[in-house]
Amino acid sequence: MVLTSSDYNEFNSKNAYLAAKLITIFVEHPIIFIGYSIEDDNIRSILTSIVNCLSPSDTGKIRNNLIFIKRNKNGVEDGISDDNLYFGKITIPIKVVTTNNFTPIYEAIAETKRKIPTRVLRYCKEQLYELIKDKNPEKKLYVLDYQDVEEKKDIEFVVGLGAIDKVSSKGYSLLTYEDIFSFYLNGGTYDTRLVLKNTIFQLSKRTPYLPIYKFMRDVGINSLDDYKSSDYDLDKIVNTDHEKYKIKNYESQFEKSAKGKTLEEIIIKYPPEKILIYVPFMDRSLIDPNILKNFLIENSHMIKSQVYSSNYKKLVCFYDLLVYGWD
Repeated sequence: MVLTSSDYNEFNSKNAYLAAKLITIFVEHPIIFIGYSIEDDNIRSILTSIVNCLSPSDTGKIRNNLIFIKRNKNGVEDGISDDNLYFGKITIPIKVVTTNNFTPIYEAIAETKRKIPTRVLRYCKEQLYELIKDKNPEKKLYVLDYQDVEEKKDIEFVVGLGAIDKVSSKGYSLLTYEDIFSFYLNGGTYDTRLVLKNTIFQLSKRTPYLPIYKFMRDVGINSLDDYKSSDYDLDKIVNTDHEKYKIKNYESQFEKSAKGKTLEEIIIKYPPEKILIYVPFMDRSLIDPNILKNFLIENSHMIKSQVYSSNYKKLVCFYDLLVYGWD
């Protein structure tokens, strides 16, 4: 929702209508205020109108649903804090994100997938049922490739069927970075030998940051000699040097802020983007591999980030070498 200068000029006359429209949204969804101060008179007027219209139970539902983005002042460190808005006797907790760089916020919003309302799913179920029970569905059925769906203007309902657990040998070369890193951290039904031979071989032409040691051990390759006698061609990414995963520009920052801390302490204290950088500098004895793996799984969305993708891949490779690397 974008408010223009004309909206502001006519605000008072539209306030009640606007508040009525927003009540359901505020109760059911988190709301992020970007570019508006908590002290903005019109914002507070809207919120006051909404709070006055809510029942006590609905007032509880909007707790933590209000998120204000606030620009840093005087060099205050980026972070997320709790605050309160007061409306007479009613107090509403809010979240305040303080930063001078809105890019990570926009990226996080972009990664949020749209949720489908239950009523829409119910409608789809009804439509599919009607299609199946029809004795003569010929005029209603049409088979086409998914790329062509957008070109057909008369399609009312789309159903997709397919086997996701079986990929042809040719299909393995079409798997993405996200597919491989997900398979590495979460498991799956891909053939590990074909992943190494086809997918990782193709992807290694573009980047050296791919986890391979766990996969190699899965197919019986447990040493450099085993690898040399195998039929795999992955010399570009066979790397036994932890130093390659360090970002040297941050070494002094790590020494000053995080040296000597355990991985658990670092995860508690620093945001994920800092952890990606700090871990490769850590003493190996301070790294709990299980905690590191859980961190990588919980932050797997970072592989899609234009800013942090490279650092995330490096840390997965660091973990792979740390846990599964050859002696």
